[in-house]
Amino acid sequence: MKTMIQRKGLVVGIVLGFALGIFLGPIVAFSDRGNGNNDWQEEFFFPLLGAVRLIQNHYIEEVTPQQLLRGAYNGMMSELDRYSSYIPEERLEQFEEDTHGEFGGLGIQIPFDPLQKILRVEEPIPGTPAFRQGVMARDIITDIYDYPTDTHHKAADLESVHDAVRILRGDVGTKVRITVIHEDTGQEEEFTITRETITIPGVQTAGIIDETWSIGYIYVPTFHERTIEDLRKAVIELQESGMRGLILDFRFNPGGLLSSAIDVSGMFMEDAVVVSTEGRRTPQEIFETKTPDVLTAAPLIVLVNSYSASASEIFAGAIKDNNRGLIIGETTFGKGSVQTVRPLQNRAGALKLTTAAYYTPAGVSIEEQGVKPHIEVLLSDEENRRLARKLSERDDRFRDGEDEKDGDGGDVPSSEEENDFEDIQLIRAVDVLKGLLISGGMSD
Repeated sequence: MKTMIQRKGLVVGIVLGFALGIFLGPIVAFSDRGNGNNDWQEEFFFPLLGAVRLIQNHYIEEVTPQQLLRGAYNGMMSELDRYSSYIPEERLEQFEEDTHGEFGGLGIQIPFDPLQKILRVEEPIPGTPAFRQGVMARDIITDIYDYPTDTHHKAADLESVHDAVRILRGDVGTKVRITVIHEDTGQEEEFTITRETITIPGVQTAGIIDETWSIGYIYVPTFHERTIEDLRKAVIELQESGMRGLILDFRFNPGGLLSSAIDVSGMFMEDAVVVSTEGRRTPQEIFETKTPDVLTAAPLIVLVNSYSASASEIFAGAIKDNNRGLIIGETTFGKGSVQTVRPLQNRAGALKLTTAAYYTPAGVSIEEQGVKPHIEVLLSDEENRRLARKLSERDDRFRDGEDEKDGDGGDVPSSEEENDFEDIQLIRAVDVLKGLLISGGMSD
């Protein structure tokens, strides 16, 4: 009975809680900004103050302002969009690590809905333990079993995404078991995953994929600070090998830094608009390329699928709208919004807020629509899982200073079925690129 009362109280805190210690400040601030803000006082701040007083005076246990503040932040963010969230102070360092391309754990991005108690995989990061096992975007995590501590956690009992991150991240070499429900099929599946130090290469695989036609292939798993440097190095090496056309693979690429997407676009387009952003309080900003095209107009194919998101969609949209290359695969994920991290007062953490939307050079919003390919080649859910495992096979030539992985691929399930997987999207890209080489008069 006590647990039920506590949970009810927590929900009240999540929805209504604002610490009394900072309550009057926002009211005064809003009062100073014009008559229109009287509505906020009457409809939000005063009712909220009344709710906090009720909790103070009548809740079964004593609560602190910090408890209600955390609940308020999580609750308010859950009423916005799925990408806005509250970042507690103790997770800010982990959040910053994610943008540098190196951190510890399983390799999944996991937003958490504190009201519905749903822990969902936003994106598994290519090449990481979870990705190799077959954990997919949109999978719902229901249970976590941590082997080193012999503890079982149900997602429904967690209070924030920080709780989940704390449990999932642990010492390298230890194991954790997660139970997920695949959104596409509704089936439940368990994965036992060994934690690793997650170092995401800017380029995962690069080489000449067709020696006869000198077709280059590069797999880019994400956009972070090292992506542009690693990609430039890979392209130069392929050009030195006689590359005449290039396939860039952004399948399962969850995105990352906008600046990285702009830099990568600048490698393949000169004097071109890449993307524009605009929000309710954010004036339109247009991002353009100025650097020369490193391929000097050699034919380019970009591979994407329904798991390609954010920065990878920006790149694909720019290539498509500027007629720089052909897009092959599936319509992309449809994450076309800009998130900005704003620190809170009193070292209480930060809010990650959606502040603007992305628009392709043609003025098309990416949000919920994604980027449609020129040539659609669809894979089944099972084929996508097998493709994800295949793409996790690493090429260490562009990972200077790192220890090479053992040849067994870590946790990768090995089977004759996996080895026989036929990547029809890549096969189609090669065939199309051959046609472009012929029509461009560049065949031998």
